[in-house]
Amino acid sequence: MTIFGLLFIAAVGFAFAMALVRPWFCFVLVCCFPIIEGVIQSYIPFFASEGNRPLINYMVALLAGTTVVVRFFREPGSFRNAVNPILILVILLQLLSYLALSWTSDLTNGLSLTWSKAPYSLLYILVAPLLISTLPELGKTRVPFIFIATSALIMLMLSPNVRFEGERLVNAISSSESTGTLINGELGVMVIIFVALTTYAGTKKLVFPLAALAGFIGLGMGLYTGARGQVLAGILVIFILFPVARRIQSFGNFMATGVGLFIFLVIIVFAIQFFVTGDNADRWSYESLSTAGGRGEIVVQSISSWMSRPSAWLLGSGTGSFMTLDTEHIYPHNHVVELLIEVGIVGLGLYLTMLYLLARYSLLLYRTYRDDDFLRPIVALLLGICLFVFILSLKQGSVHAPGRPFLWFLLLGRLGAREVQDALSASAEVDDIDEEDSDLESDEELQHA
Repeated sequence: MTIFGLLFIAAVGFAFAMALVRPWFCFVLVCCFPIIEGVIQSYIPFFASEGNRPLINYMVALLAGTTVVVRFFREPGSFRNAVNPILILVILLQLLSYLALSWTSDLTNGLSLTWSKAPYSLLYILVAPLLISTLPELGKTRVPFIFIATSALIMLMLSPNVRFEGERLVNAISSSESTGTLINGELGVMVIIFVALTTYAGTKKLVFPLAALAGFIGLGMGLYTGARGQVLAGILVIFILFPVARRIQSFGNFMATGVGLFIFLVIIVFAIQFFVTGDNADRWSYESLSTAGGRGEIVVQSISSWMSRPSAWLLGSGTGSFMTLDTEHIYPHNHVVELLIEVGIVGLGLYLTMLYLLARYSLLLYRTYRDDDFLRPIVALLLGICLFVFILSLKQGSVHAPGRPFLWFLLLGRLGAREVQDALSASAEVDDIDEEDSDLESDEELQHA
């Protein structure tokens, strides 16, 4: 165990203690825990052994669960809108996936996909969204996430176990297993999204140089690990949401926004020049990027196979059934297509309904806070991360390992449902006032008569 490992363990212990009384800080740790786990396993062999590897996962889950329980007794009102339409739809999707085990054409694969991922589903679907109850709380996570994630990424880069295998940067935690290929790149790109969609007014201007450096390192990790889809999706999200995070009321605001975008363009260019090296240059070549069409071919093959089985149109071929399809036993790498194959039109309908509601909530939050200089960038950040993880869900991952996509969807759903409820309450109060005024006018008319 090195001095780095001891210092990191001490820092993690302090962070865990703080998280118990600061739920929003616990949310940061949950988001960063894949990197933190990789660092601990890299520096402390005890946690890298096969038998002890789940311990960090259990500790993070226990921390999050304990924090939620503590918060329930301290702030019961913060659980308002914990149950909302998005949560109901996500739970229905998960239950349908388990029910689809009864008609799957590959029960062994279906069981391995669902039960092995159940603990993660519990953490990301039922526990983690309860750590954030308001937009200001989400706003508190921005600077801590940027610097905690970046610090962990730097520690990971300095690890002697991190090396290139082919064109990918991996963390060789043992002689037989490497971890953290794309997840580290994904969280690195999330860092630069956080940096770009955070506004730096007042005292935060002093933080911007360090935040820009953190964004450079985060994007660099995405480039270094060869996370092509993550990097491209992150850059797209930044250029779409950057103006949304800032009110443009004058020519000065317009110029400031343009300068800000230019700064991030410079960061991107320098990151490409610095982090695309001889080891991973081939992965970022035009020839390599053009091979991404292979995922599209898998999607087409999967849909064609589903369409050739009319009996599977309504409820699909069952969970894990892609192993029996004519797709070389490769899962679709696409949540939408995976749902269509496994749980049919019914499952896809639930998912599309969820996306529709998320779009409505997004529009509602933006319209509500577009004139609020403090909350507008927080809304833009939430929408940006949701867009980022949705784009990634179209090229990787599985609905059986919900992880970050559903965590952020549920957070948006909860905050959006809160705004709907507030709007309805305000409307009801206005109606009550109008009725009282009408009654007073009627009484006055009777008195005059």
